[in-house]
Amino acid sequence: MTDTTPPETTLSDRSIRRPIGTLAIASVIVVLGMFFIERLPVDLLPTVEYPNIRATVNYPGVAPEVMEEQVTRVLERNLAATENLAGIDSRASQGRTNVNLRFELGTDLDLALQDAARNMELARTQLPEDIDSIRLYKFDPAQDPIWQAGFSSSTRSEVEVRDWVENDLAPQLLTIPGIAGVEAAGGMEREIEIVVDHEQLLSYGLSMQDIAESLDAENVDIAAGWVTSETYDVMGRIQGLFQSVDEISNIMIPIPTAPGEHIRLREVAEVRDGHREQRLFIRLNGNEAAQLSIYKLPDANTVGVVDEINATIARLERSGFLPDDINFQPTTAPSFFIRGAISCVGTAALLGGVLAMLMVLLFLGSLRKAFVIGLSIPIALMATFSLMGLGNLTLNIISLGGLALGVGLLLDNAIVVLENIYRHREQTGGDGREAAHSGTREVVSAITAGTLTNLAAVLPFLLITG
Repeated sequence: MTDTTPPETTLSDRSIRRPIGTLAIASVIVVLGMFFIERLPVDLLPTVEYPNIRATVNYPGVAPEVMEEQVTRVLERNLAATENLAGIDSRASQGRTNVNLRFELGTDLDLALQDAARNMELARTQLPEDIDSIRLYKFDPAQDPIWQAGFSSSTRSEVEVRDWVENDLAPQLLTIPGIAGVEAAGGMEREIEIVVDHEQLLSYGLSMQDIAESLDAENVDIAAGWVTSETYDVMGRIQGLFQSVDEISNIMIPIPTAPGEHIRLREVAEVRDGHREQRLFIRLNGNEAAQLSIYKLPDANTVGVVDEINATIARLERSGFLPDDINFQPTTAPSFFIRGAISCVGTAALLGGVLAMLMVLLFLGSLRKAFVIGLSIPIALMATFSLMGLGNLTLNIISLGGLALGVGLLLDNAIVVLENIYRHREQTGGDGREAAHSGTREVVSAITAGTLTNLAAVLPFLLITG
């Protein structure tokens, strides 16, 4: 007796010959897909890391022309030595300058950031000493705040609200993973003003430089070294930072024309606890407010970061960190729109799959055939979710659209294979296994060619470099 069983030459032959193994593999795929689908990061569009780095320097009160001469050009000269730099541009405005570094596509931005930081250290020695600290970070030119909220109070002044938002709340939110920066805007920014009486100043032979030098010399913390004893050692320091307006008014200023004599600052100037000139006005429900804007890192997940922000705000409210008189309302939270868009696309894809199954049932006229074809859809989707999870890909409208297209191609191929199997079974009158072998083997080359043709049509898009 000879064995007429066809040899196992293709994947379909092996799958038919070993149904238990095939079922086990399908079960593993479904389990992995269910595991990853709950953990896939959700975003509106695929993650794109732009090869850009930005250096931001704040120098309050300085004109744009001075910023360009003293800060921008110094940064450009030093940062131009960064490796793999494709271009550099800058913009100087009142009190601020931004220098953008553009790199070749494919450049490791982490290494580029380290190289730019080394060049930035060289530039610090050529910059004015009284500038604010320099920020160097990855920059997305299309990035908008992922969360914005307005803060107001019925009892506190605008200065106090802005000061609380900027100095108390912002540091709490900066610790959230995935956040690149937190910026406060609007309201009134606190400023200690020293209004000098020039006539009185000249009468003592003093200049503005003398006042500035005295303020710098007094407003410092000084290390006092170690205070030792037989039982303990204590590291000491002399607290010299100004704590109130009165302390500033009472600092002693030496008189150049009378060695050994001093006057108090209040004798030649008025010290006021005020605010900077307000140029940006923000209102929340008709009330003056301060705005807090949060930016994410380029590779961070938008929905995940916004959820963490909301959870942190809720935790701070429960702990009493947020004062009762502070009213806030989120004004920008794209996670709601992203979830809505993903839900709509997912619903459309699911509805498309159901309609496709109805068409299969209508034209094939067999509930069994429709069930067999429909069974391939969830298995294929679970396999896709598993690969997306392993590849750290996001679930977005582009990937969901691709899944919907893939389901259509899968149904086309399944219908062709299933119909050919049934045709072989009716013509030969053989058993189902033999018909499955011969029917699948007959169309496998055509199905493979058709699928590869679809892939070849989109292959050029994968090779686009910029």
